[in-house]
Amino acid sequence: MVEGVSIDRLRDSVDNMGDKAPSLSGISSEKTVVGGVNVCHFFPEQAHSSQKLMVYLHGGGYVMGSSRSHRPLLEHLCLAFEGSVYSIDYSLAPEAPFPIALNEVLSVYGQILAAGKSAKKIAIAGDSAGGGLALASLVNFREEGLEMPACGVLISPWTDLAMTGESVLSCAPFDPIVKREALSEFGSMYLGGALPTTPLASPLYANFHGLCPILVQVGGTEVLLDDSLRLRKKLESAAVTTELQVWDDVVHVWHLFAPILEKGKEAINDIAKYANAHVA
Repeated sequence: MVEGVSIDRLRDSVDNMGDKAPSLSGISSEKTVVGGVNVCHFFPEQAHSSQKLMVYLHGGGYVMGSSRSHRPLLEHLCLAFEGSVYSIDYSLAPEAPFPIALNEVLSVYGQILAAGKSAKKIAIAGDSAGGGLALASLVNFREEGLEMPACGVLISPWTDLAMTGESVLSCAPFDPIVKREALSEFGSMYLGGALPTTPLASPLYANFHGLCPILVQVGGTEVLLDDSLRLRKKLESAAVTTELQVWDDVVHVWHLFAPILEKGKEAINDIAKYANAHVA
C-alpha cells in the first residue's frame, strides 16, 4: 500500500496513462519472449538496413510501470533512433524483489548476444528506477564477463536507494512527481531486506571501471538530481566517458510527455543522436 492505494490500483493507473496518447504513425510493436522474459519489441514500419537495437528499462519505482505505461515515450524513441527498441517487462516488487529484475535483464541481454547480435550495435537505456537498473545491469554485465553494449542512457535515474542526496530534501518543494515517502516504500519493497547501499541494487555505490560511455539526462529541480550529479563524478573518476545534461523547467522523466511537450521530444532526439553516434 502507498498512501492508502493498493499496488494493483497504482499499476493500473500508471498503465492507463500510457493509453491516453494516440499511437505514433510509422511505429509498430509486438510482444515477444527473450531469454524467458517478456519483451515488447517496437520497430519502424519502414525497414532500415541497420540492425541497431536499444534495450529499454521502464521506470516506476521497481513496483509499477510497463511497456504499456511507457508506450508514448518508446514510440517516439523508436522513431528518433530509427532502429528496434526492446522494452523489457521485468518482474516487479514486492512479488519479485532484488535481484530478480537484474537477473532478467542479464538473461535478455545474454540471449541477444547468444543469437549473434553484436554488442557494438546495442544501447541500453532506462528511466528513473529503470535508469538505476540499466546502470546496475552494465556493472552486472561486466561482472559476468559479457561484452559491454555501445553505450548507456540514463533518464532521471534513481541510483541511490539510501536516499542520501541533498536534493531529496532541497528539491522536494519543487518536484511534483517524486515524493520521498513513496521512494522509501518502493525501495523497501524492491530491496526485500537487502541493504540500501548494495551496489547492484543501488548502483551509485558500485565500481564503474570498464563501463561503456554513458549519457545522463535529469531535471534541474528533481528530487533525484543529486543521484545524477554524484554519479557523474564517480563515473568520471572511474574514467568512464560521461555526458550529463541538466534540463531546466522540466519534471521527472519529462520524456513521457513527448506527445504534448516539446522538451520531451527534444530530449528523446538527443538520446537518439547520442545512441546513434555510438552504435556501430
